[in-house]
Amino acid sequence: MVKMIDKKKIYPLKEAVDLATKTNPAKFDATVELHIRLRVDSRQADQNIRDTITLPSGTGKHVRIAVFAETADENELKKAGAEVVGVETIIAKLEKNQIDFDVLIAPPALMPRLGKFAKLLGPRGLMPSPKAGR
Repeated sequence: MVKMIDKKKIYPLKEAVDLATKTNPAKFDATVELHIRLRVDSRQADQNIRDTITLPSGTGKHVRIAVFAETADENELKKAGAEVVGVETIIAKLEKNQIDFDVLIAPPALMPRLGKFAKLLGPRGLMPSPKAGR
């Protein structure tokens, strides 16, 4: 059962979701909060619950991926989701301080070639590293 704050009435989950979408006054997707009473004692460390979930349709943000790799199979990487592929292409963009990607993936063998761009990529969290798995 879900309790809607406006009407102080408890609705089943499906009905509450339908009601939230029908009564939305905005023309964009609004935020819906879900509060669940779990009846745990927050003073007990083993009863604290914190977690995040990934929605089935994602967050709605399109992630642009760049692959810093010497490969003859650019088409396959682009089909897999990469928008920018190739060593020379990415180096040319970085020399112009042009960053048009959200994630940069590079094999460990080619990471030294990105060293001179560390001041550009590092503060943005884009510098690939083996520890980060990219």
